[in-house]
Amino acid sequence: MQRVVNLILTLAIVACLLLYAMEFVSAGVVARAWPLVQLHRLGDPFVSAVAGWLPAVAKPFAPLILAAIIYFVMILSNRLFALGRHIVPSPKPEPTSKAKAASAAARVESEKARSQLYKEYHEIESALKSAKRRRCTFLSVDLVGSTSIKSGESEIAVTATFRAYEDLLRRTFKTTRAWKQSWTPDGAMICFLNLSDAIKAAQTILQELPGFNQRNNRLKAQLAVRCGVNEGDVVIFEDSALEKLVEHTIDVAGHMQKHATPGTLLVSAAVYEALEDRSGFRATGEEVDGYATYEWSPEGATHSD
Repeated sequence: MQRVVNLILTLAIVACLLLYAMEFVSAGVVARAWPLVQLHRLGDPFVSAVAGWLPAVAKPFAPLILAAIIYFVMILSNRLFALGRHIVPSPKPEPTSKAKAASAAARVESEKARSQLYKEYHEIESALKSAKRRRCTFLSVDLVGSTSIKSGESEIAVTATFRAYEDLLRRTFKTTRAWKQSWTPDGAMICFLNLSDAIKAAQTILQELPGFNQRNNRLKAQLAVRCGVNEGDVVIFEDSALEKLVEHTIDVAGHMQKHATPGTLLVSAAVYEALEDRSGFRATGEEVDGYATYEWSPEGATHSD
């Protein structure tokens, strides 16, 4: 509709311009041509009407003024059409039979996929509920300020010291019968099948670290570690990767380590109560994850002895 209106108004403007140009053409064959005669017959009444509103000096320009009026009418109509498109949205095309069939098929496939997902979820949930939970102890070990102690040191000194430190930990875990290990650049999370082995591993690391700093540490700063231990029943298998497990028991072990004072081992009251040998431990009076905590350090063990 807009294109039709614009075409009509454009032709009217061209006609007005031709009428104005004809005033400068002498009467003759051109002026008597049938198209121009018809143009005068149709257009002169409009030009005369406009000229009637003009002063005498402007009457010769009546065709041009009429062309200008028609041009502004065309601009106004275009804006009205644009406004109408915003107010009245274009009707959406009806979907074809193929589109309807494709949409229906997509809904069916979506329902099948959702049903399959629910089925797999319930199977996993049932498997976890029926899986036999195993009593495990987790030891979290972290090297305090590992980034800052490397600052200003040579690459050789850093590499030699950290390799020796890792060897110390691996030897300790081997002698204390660690079952699974997960390593990070700054520490490790170790799984034991026996609580006493986990405690022994943490105490051995803390006791041997001063001698390590004297013999093997090539850095200016002394290495210090924090240890945290927690015990609980977890769903774990022989082929389970420790870093993939999501268990609250593991999280608590990590939180114990983070709240431990450098050079100490921190455990919950439940772990403390389960120990056969509680020598060297002292109550901290603080809680971690809602658990009362006990702390062990080489210095505290020496004083208790």
